[in-house]
Amino acid sequence: MDILGKESWGFLSQLDRSFSRRVEAAGGKGWNLDRLERYGFDVPVGGVLTTGAYQNFIIENNLLEDAGAISRSISIGNIEEKEAEYKSFSCSEKKLRLDISPSIFRKN
Repeated sequence: MDILGKESWGFLSQLDRSFSRRVEAAGGKGWNLDRLERYGFDVPVGGVLTTGAYQNFIIENNLLEDAGAISRSISIGNIEEKEAEYKSFSCSEKKLRLDISPSIFRKN
């Protein structure tokens, strides 16, 4: 079913086409949802924002340096510590307050 009016847009893809786009392009959640549907699980029809959309969001909102600093400071050895949790939560909260670029919704 083509709910987007075409197979895919630049940063938006049909959920049922995520598996064929590969996990690197579709993102883990979209790719795995399409995979579950292929194995017979009942998955709602929908679309996914691609990894390109997320990368665009990070770059346009100047979060690349923040994300890099957080990823370098959190390791398997400290992931359960409150400071690591706080850093991750703070970055997520910051992302929630930012705007999504209209370019994400433009057709190719």
